Amino acid sequence: MRFVLLLAAAALFAMPSQSASAIVIADGGSHVVNESNPFPYEAIEVANDSISGDPTLVEVTAAGLVTLASSITTRGTSMVTISGGLVGALGILENGRMEMLSGHASTVFGNNDSQLTLSGGRIGTTLNGFGNANFEVRGGAIGGTARMGDSSTLRVTAGTLSAIRVMNNAVAEIHGGTIEGIALSNDDPGFLAHAIVRGGTFGVPLLPMTSLPGLSTDTDGLITIYGSSFNYPFGDLVPFSGTLAGVLSDGSPLHVSFYRGASNGGPRSDGRITLVELLPVPEPSAGTLVGVTLVISSATSAHRRTGRGRDASHVNDSQPI
Repeated sequence: MRFVLLLAAAALFAMPSQSASAIVIADGGSHVVNESNPFPYEAIEVANDSISGDPTLVEVTAAGLVTLASSITTRGTSMVTISGGLVGALGILENGRMEMLSGHASTVFGNNDSQLTLSGGRIGTTLNGFGNANFEVRGGAIGGTARMGDSSTLRVTAGTLSAIRVMNNAVAEIHGGTIEGIALSNDDPGFLAHAIVRGGTFGVPLLPMTSLPGLSTDTDGLITIYGSSFNYPFGDLVPFSGTLAGVLSDGSPLHVSFYRGASNGGPRSDGRITLVELLPVPEPSAGTLVGVTLVISSATSAHRRTGRGRDASHVNDSQPI
């Protein structure tokens, strides 16, 4: 049963508050926080019911620019959905789940198998994922850097990001969106940061005075780019810096600066940027779609005629149909 969260009911929640300024919701139920019941000076902490283990669901929504919480944290498979309003920092911890459809948050931090889906709205500064965090950006905007580390993953299909930094066995998959730059780095030898680029628009300045080039990998990093018509041969790029142009596999043009770090004979390997040929898949024309429809229609009609013939052969005229 959904009901509006009331401050007076906070004492009834299964998990006790961890601090005097925190509202803890951990009863396995469904709750709504909106402009009628904002908590602009409190932190909201969402967790599974301590007895049944059922996840708690919280929807945060507002029609206008109303501050609803100073921060929101979810953990333990509990789910927070943000569909409006202003919140401070967002935390997604220990298998917690969060989806942002609209609204505004200052920062996001996730770790330990947490999941975030950003479909709309805006994150003002940074998006940070560590410890196998799984983030997906389907829309919206991130005003600062998206930092992914410690085997976390980031998948971008749409939206606007100023920069992506991939570190220490993290992976970023770029299928779309507008991104100013990608930078890879690793703290120690043996780590491998990896970025996979299949689409999107790169190198468009979103913030002034940005120092990141379009595509940059330090030592022990790998950027794999799928597309065609590149101005360099397929395979590993030989130059350590320059300008890369071509067409990505989604059909988007690519014209961006690149940099890859040199190991200089040390224990690390040179940063790698690898070009893989994958031609854009053309969308079917109107004529092709009409032809396919006619073929399917003809095959369906023939099948029905054949089916009626088979059915009629088994009907006894003396029996009612």
